Amino acid sequence: MTVQYFDAHAQRDMVQHHVVAALAEIGEDRLVFKGGTLLRVCVFEDYRWSEDLDFDWAGSPEGFRALVDAAVAQAAASVDIPTLTTETAGAVNVTIVAPEMPAPIRAEATMRAERDDSVPTQLWRINPRWGTNTDTAAIVGYTATADRHLVMIRRCPDPEQCPLCALGAGLCTGCRQGPPDDGYRTCERCRRKRRRRDRDRRHLAALDRAAEARRMTRTDLLRTLRSG
Repeated sequence: MTVQYFDAHAQRDMVQHHVVAALAEIGEDRLVFKGGTLLRVCVFEDYRWSEDLDFDWAGSPEGFRALVDAAVAQAAASVDIPTLTTETAGAVNVTIVAPEMPAPIRAEATMRAERDDSVPTQLWRINPRWGTNTDTAAIVGYTATADRHLVMIRRCPDPEQCPLCALGAGLCTGCRQGPPDDGYRTCERCRRKRRRRDRDRRHLAALDRAAEARRMTRTDLLRTLRSG
């Protein structure tokens, strides 16, 4: 994978996260998030890049386009891409574009007369990436996204490690020793451990930058700091 490929997909991923976060904050109950991007943005800490944003929408095409327009305007400020905007793509769908993005993002809606409450939904938290955090509002998405995966992985090669197997069993995807907290995939204990791990990584990265600036190894810098 080239650096250019990673940068292009990372930028699209960042925009997708912030658009979904903006839609969550708007809180339109006629919108239900679904598809592979739900798995990327909300379910897994590490999942494949996704191309489009897929939704079910129980409203008019004009209402869907207005909703996405509002979310994109909010996301443009969040990601500091003021040229981020939308274009109409057919009768319903919307394309999110910017000169800085090498490829557009399609926001696609399946039109429904009303929400199908026979299919279970839940509130999904946005993964804390690209400036989003655990305080970001949750978005309504299909629980069936995970359930369908469970049907496909009855012969899962490693059910003890599979996050979707844990979700289907009602367990925390981190420790698998109890249920996750409401609106999360993990328990509070696992989230505290992750926060500590992320903090330690940031400290080590800062230490490495300081050592590099002084042309020293991390060990030598620590020895110097401790002796001083």
